[in-house]
Amino acid sequence: RVAAVDDPAQLDIVGNYRFVTGDLGSFNTTLAFNWNKTKVIKVGLDPLTGDPIISDTRVQQLENTLPRTRIIFTENWANGPFSLLGRVNWYSKYKIIEEGGFLETFGSEFVVDLEASYEVNENFTVTGGVQNLFSNYPDKITQGGVFASTGGRFTGDIYPDASPFGFNGGFWYGKVAFKF
Repeated sequence: RVAAVDDPAQLDIVGNYRFVTGDLGSFNTTLAFNWNKTKVIKVGLDPLTGDPIISDTRVQQLENTLPRTRIIFTENWANGPFSLLGRVNWYSKYKIIEEGGFLETFGSEFVVDLEASYEVNENFTVTGGVQNLFSNYPDKITQGGVFASTGGRFTGDIYPDASPFGFNGGFWYGKVAFKF
């Protein structure tokens, strides 16, 4: 009862460089690249009915919903009790396939994250930040029963729920960390 997924085509490259400036603090730069291609190689059969345990549509979803490429650039600066983190994510285009038979391709997107921290003492740190600073959204759904009056489907959604970076726009947060 297994759908076997083979992922022979995957490449991850990560580079990191740390630069200490003395009075200006330290900079830690990371660049990461990911490329993958998922292929379903076998779909098991239900022993009672003889039917495949997942549909052809689900096979297409497994093979196409994730972006083929993602690039992440991160800069982390620290000086004394202060630290800043900036991250730029780039996602390549991806496809959504639904049981109704519609296929839609969604474009690539950049997403920027920022975070600032202050270490009050060695046991207490305060942090604030934002994920998706510019509130980027995936492309709107244009197929599969979109109503002209609402711009969404019968479920009310206007963005694909399988977007690699979500569909809620920016997320601001604050946190407090205690070490003991």
